Amino acid sequence: MCVKISIWIWLYYTVATSSSADPCTDTSTQKLGSIRQRLVGYQLAADEDAICDIYIQVGWYFTDTFVLASTNQRCGTLRNWYRRDNDSLPKNINEQRNIVLCRNGPSNVCDKLSSANVIKCAEDKYVFYLIPVSSCIEAYCLERNSNGSPPGGTTPDISELKLSINVNVARPNGENELQFYCDFTPRANTNYYYKVVWALSHGSSWVHQLHQSEPVQYLSQGNFSQNTMMTERHLKAPTYFGLGVTIACSITASIDPATPESAPVISPERFCGIRALNRSSHVAIHNDKGAEIYYELTIPFGCEQGFESDSFCYLDVILFIPQSTTNCNKPDAIQRNSETNSCGLRFYRSDIGKPKKLFVQAKFPHPNAYLSQQMILTLTTVNNLAHPFFNGYAVDKVQVTVSTDQAVINNKGCYAVCDPHMMSFDGLGYEHHLTGTFDMYIHQNNNQKIQIMTQPCFNNGQTPHCVCGVAVQAGSDVVVISTCARVLDIRFIQCGDGILREKVNEVSKTKYRVTLPSGSYVDISLVYEGFLMNVHVTPSVADFNKTSGLCGSFDGNINNDRLKRPGSTDNDPNRSWMVQAKDNLFNENVVLSHWEDQYRFCTCDSKSVKPTYTATCDVETKKICDVKPVFKDRCVDKKRRKRRSGNGKYKPTDEGDFHQTVKLAFVSKYRDHFNQRQHRSIKQYTEETARQDCMQLLNTTAFQKCSNVPGLDFTATINDCILDAQITGTMEWTLSHLETIKSICIQQIDTQKLPPKEDLVGITVTINGSSFSNLSDENASLPLTVFTDEIFEEIQSVSCPHECSGFGICVNGSCICEKDHIGEDCSLDSTRPPEMIGIPDEGFCDLKERACKKTSVFGDNLIFENQVKCNIEPFEINVRNDILSEEKYQVTGVPQTFMEVSCPLEPSKKRSIDGGADINDIIARAYNISLSNDGLNFSEEDTFLVYDSACVTCSKTSGAIRCLKQSGLCMTDGECYGPGDTLGCYTCAVSGAGSAVWQPGPDCSKPSNDRPNSGGEQITAEYTVLLAFLAVAFGL
Repeated sequence: MCVKISIWIWLYYTVATSSSADPCTDTSTQKLGSIRQRLVGYQLAADEDAICDIYIQVGWYFTDTFVLASTNQRCGTLRNWYRRDNDSLPKNINEQRNIVLCRNGPSNVCDKLSSANVIKCAEDKYVFYLIPVSSCIEAYCLERNSNGSPPGGTTPDISELKLSINVNVARPNGENELQFYCDFTPRANTNYYYKVVWALSHGSSWVHQLHQSEPVQYLSQGNFSQNTMMTERHLKAPTYFGLGVTIACSITASIDPATPESAPVISPERFCGIRALNRSSHVAIHNDKGAEIYYELTIPFGCEQGFESDSFCYLDVILFIPQSTTNCNKPDAIQRNSETNSCGLRFYRSDIGKPKKLFVQAKFPHPNAYLSQQMILTLTTVNNLAHPFFNGYAVDKVQVTVSTDQAVINNKGCYAVCDPHMMSFDGLGYEHHLTGTFDMYIHQNNNQKIQIMTQPCFNNGQTPHCVCGVAVQAGSDVVVISTCARVLDIRFIQCGDGILREKVNEVSKTKYRVTLPSGSYVDISLVYEGFLMNVHVTPSVADFNKTSGLCGSFDGNINNDRLKRPGSTDNDPNRSWMVQAKDNLFNENVVLSHWEDQYRFCTCDSKSVKPTYTATCDVETKKICDVKPVFKDRCVDKKRRKRRSGNGKYKPTDEGDFHQTVKLAFVSKYRDHFNQRQHRSIKQYTEETARQDCMQLLNTTAFQKCSNVPGLDFTATINDCILDAQITGTMEWTLSHLETIKSICIQQIDTQKLPPKEDLVGITVTINGSSFSNLSDENASLPLTVFTDEIFEEIQSVSCPHECSGFGICVNGSCICEKDHIGEDCSLDSTRPPEMIGIPDEGFCDLKERACKKTSVFGDNLIFENQVKCNIEPFEINVRNDILSEEKYQVTGVPQTFMEVSCPLEPSKKRSIDGGADINDIIARAYNISLSNDGLNFSEEDTFLVYDSACVTCSKTSGAIRCLKQSGLCMTDGECYGPGDTLGCYTCAVSGAGSAVWQPGPDCSKPSNDRPNSGGEQITAEYTVLLAFLAVAFGL
C-alpha cells in the first residue's frame, strides 16, 4: 500500500513540477506559515492550537532560512513530517531533488511515507513542493539550515515605532474589498521580522483577536502591507462583526522567525463605519427648536468599476424612527435640513473624516399640551450593490427626548368670514371690503402661502364682498377651492412636488381642510347655498414669529397686525396685500419654486420592528387623523399628463383625465336656480335690535356650551353678526356666524384635550407647572383643569351642520331629517331629481389634451346616499353626416363634491367599414348625459363632445354641433393620423390632390368599390349635425 501511494505521489510531483516557471523567482511561490510553531522542539502554549497542514494548498513554499526537519523530534503538532535521509538536500544552486518524507507515528517510528521536491535557490534558501497532509493533526516541521549560523544579539527594541491604521478599497477578485494596513516606518539599517496582530478594541482593551500575520521582513511598505493586512473577510468570519467596530493593530519584531519576539507596539484605535460626533448619545428637541446631530464616515467604500464619480458613487443612510406616525396624540421626531438624500444622509468618498449634519425636530402631536417622550433614532445604510459589506449597517443609536409645548397657539386662529370679517392670529378684528386676490397668510421661511379671492357676494357687482376662492401653495404645488364661477371647483393648479397630494381632506360635504408643511391647516367652509366660503387658518408653533399677510404678524402683539406689505406704497394695509398677476396662485401659469429638500421631513413605517430600507419622507409636521384624502387623482405633474404611444405620438394619460375649467354652456329650460334669490324681508336695524335678533338665533345649546369653555371669547363674532345685520337689513348671515363659533369651539377643545390614557404610556404631561408621568395607570386621575374626551363629545353631540337647515333635529351630533329631506344637514329634497348645472369645459373634451374616458357633471340636489346614476346616450358622427346611435346605459357616478359627480364612459363599439379592418370613418363622439337619484327620474341633459383637435375643430351653437376636419390628415375612430402613420396594415398617404387617405397594404382585405374614404377629403369636410334630442327639448 505504501509503495502504491509513493508511486502515485511521485507521478503527481512529476506532473505538477514540470512547469517551466522557476519557483525560486516566481511570484506565485508562497511562504510557509507558522514558522515559529514548526521549529523542532517548539512547545505549544496552553491556549495555543496545534498546527495542521490539511488546509495548505498544493504548491511551492519558501521556508526562509529553514528547511524541512531531518529528525523525528516533534514541533507544534501531533504527528510531524520530516526528511527520512539527513543528507538528502540538493548541494548545488538551482539543483532539484525528490526527497522521501516520514510521518512520526505514536511510538516515534515512521508509520507513513511520502515524497517532496526541493530546489536550492541560494546558499541558505530552499523551496519545497508540498501537498496537504491526509488528516489532522499532522504538519511539516522545520529546522535551521545547517549552512546558516544561528542569529545572535538581543531581542529587538521597537518601542519608538509609531503605528497607524490605513484603510483602502481593492478589487482582488473583481469585487470590492476593504483592506486594513498597519503602517509604520522601520528603523534604518535593520532587517527584522515583524508580526502583525489585529483585534477588536474597546477602551484600550483588546476584546477579540481577528487576524495574525506570519513574521515577514519589511522590504517595502507595499510588500509589507500586502503580507500583513487584514481584510473585511476577517470581520465576517468565523464570527460576523461587520461595521461599527473599533480595531487596533500591534507589531512585534524578532531577529528571525524563530527567535524571541520584542515587546509589542500598539496602534491608536480606529473606528470602522459611521459614528455620531456629538459628545452625548442623548439629545433633546423642543417645539420647533431641533437638534443637530453630526455623523462622520471613517472608512472608504467601493464603487462600480468605471463609475467612480460622485454622480454614481455614494453611500446613502436612511433615518429610522421606531415611532407611530399615525397616532395624533403622541409627539414624534422628524428629520429636517438634510442634504441630497432627504431620508437621511448621503456620503461621497471625499467625505471621509468630514462631519455631516442631521437635523431633527419635533413632529407636533394633535393635543396642544406640554408632552414629552423619549425615543431612539437610528441610521441604516441602503443596500449597496457595488460593495455589499456596507448593506444593512445600523449606525450607533441616538436617544432623543421630544417635548412639545404648544400653549402659544392655544385659542389662536386667523379667519375671513362672511363679507368678509377678518381676524388676525393675535386676535385683531377688522373689515376687508375689497375685490381681488390677496395674500392671507405667508410663511416667511417656508415656501408656502394662502391666498383668498373676493368678489361681490351675490354676483351683482355691488357690495358687500365675500370670499369665493382659496389657493393654498407649498413649493410647486397649488390647490384651489373656488366657487367664484358659482360652481364648486376643486383642482390642483400645479402639482410639481406632490407634497399637497394627500393633504386635501373632506371633513364634511361642505367643509374641506388643506394641511401645510409647517403644520398649519386651513379649513374652507361653504356657506350660503355653497356659493360663498368662510376661511379659518389654524397655526402651528412653527408659524410663531414667521407669518405675514392679512393674518398679521403672529407674535402675540396685535399692534403690528395691520402692517403693509414690505415695499408697498399703498396707504391701505388691506390693499397692499393684493397680489400682482404674476404672483396670482389662481393662475395656472404662475411661476413657482420647488420645495427645497432641506425642508423635507422623514418618519418611518410604524409597523416595522426593525430598521427598514424605506423611510416615509414628507413635508408635514402636523399629523392628519380621521380624515380621508380626496382629489389625489387631480394632483398630476404636467410632465406626466402625456406619454408617447406605440406609433410615436404623444397621447394623454389617464392620470390627467379631468376638466381644465368649470366654464359651462348648459342652459336650463327652467328658472335659473343660481342667479335667482328668494325675496328678502329688509329691516332697519340699530345696534341694539341687531344684537337682540343675533343673540336669539345664535343662542343654541351648542353656543351656550361653547361660551363656557375657558379661553374662548366670541365677542368679535357677535359684533360681526350685528354689523352684517345693520348692513344687509337681514339675519341671513347669522347661521354662518354660528357655524364659525361651533367650528372654533370644537377645534380648540379637540386640540387642547389630553390624549386617552392608552396613548399616555411613556408620556410625561406638564400641566400648570406640575408634571404627570403616570396618567396611563388605571387608577390615575386627570387634573380638573384640562379638557377630556367627555367634554369634547358633549359639545360635539349638540353641534350639527347648519342646524340641520331647519328641516331636522340635532341628536348626538347628527341630523335626524324630516320626511322628504336627506343629507348630513337635511338640505336635500329626496322627492326631486337632480337639477342639471352643466358639464365643465363647456361640454368639450379634446383627445389631444386628455383621455376623455370620464367627465364631471355639476348638479344640484345630488343624493349620494342613494348612489347618483349617470344616464348616458352615446352617439357617433361620421364623415357622411350620419348620427350613429348606440345603446343607452346607466353607470353609478363617483362622488366628487356635494355638487359634482364623475361619470365614467364605456368604450364605444368598434365600427368597421371594411370587413375585418380597424379603419372607420368616425370623426367625433358625443354623449347626452342626465343624472338621477333613483334611476327613474332624471335631470335635463347636457352634451359631452369628444374630438381630436389635431385634425378636427368643433363648435356647438344652439345645440348644433359643427366639426371641420383639416386637410392632409387621416382619421379613424375619432383620432388623427398624419401622412406615413400606420394602423395595422394601413398607411396614411397623401394623394395627388393633397388629400389624405388610408392605403391598404398587401395584408389587408380587398376594399369594396363603394367603400367610403375613411376620413379622407373626397367628401366635403364641414358637417352640421343637429342632435335629435333638441327636437324634444324645443318641442319641434
